[in-house]
Amino acid sequence: MERGADRRAVGAATTRGLWHTEGIDYVHRRVGTEAELVRYLERWVGEPDYTTLYLAFHGKRGELELDAMIGLERLAELLGGACHGRVIHLSACGSLDVRASRIEDFLERTGADGILGYTGDVGWVEGAALDLLLLAGLATRASEASAESLSELLDQVGRDYTGLVENTTFDGRASGRSR
Repeated sequence: MERGADRRAVGAATTRGLWHTEGIDYVHRRVGTEAELVRYLERWVGEPDYTTLYLAFHGKRGELELDAMIGLERLAELLGGACHGRVIHLSACGSLDVRASRIEDFLERTGADGILGYTGDVGWVEGAALDLLLLAGLATRASEASAESLSELLDQVGRDYTGLVENTTFDGRASGRSR
C-alpha cells in the first residue's frame, strides 16, 4: 500500500462515516507537519466541547511520526493542562510502548482523563475496527466524562473485545488507574 493511502486515511474515512451516521459533531484535519499539529491543537484546546482527541499517524515507541518525531513530552507541552474531562487517543503503532512513568507524567501535565494507544505494531483493519469501537464508546461517555467513566469503558472494551485488544496491542490508561 502506498504511504499516502495508509491507515491514517482509512481511519479518517471510517471515523467520519461513523460520526456522520450517528450525528456526532467532529472536526477532521489532515496533519503532516509539526507546525500543522501545533496550529490545530491550539484550536482544539480552545474548544472544550470536543472531549476526544484522536490522532492517527505512523508511530514508534512513544512517538508520533510527522515531518518530525513528536514524543509524549512534546505533545503534553502542546496540550498544556487544558485536557480535564478529555481523552487522548493515539492511534499509532508503539505510541504507548513506554514506561508507566511517562504515561503518568503525560496525564498529570495535560490533566486528561486518559490516554489510549498501542504498544506494538497494529494491522490497519484491526486497528480501524478497534478505533471505531473506542470512539463510539467515547462519544457516548461525553455527557458524563470522567476518569471513572473512561475506566468503565476500558473494562467493557477489554471484556467484550478481548481478542481484538490483544491482537492490536491496545492499551489505555485512565488517570489514576491502568487497564
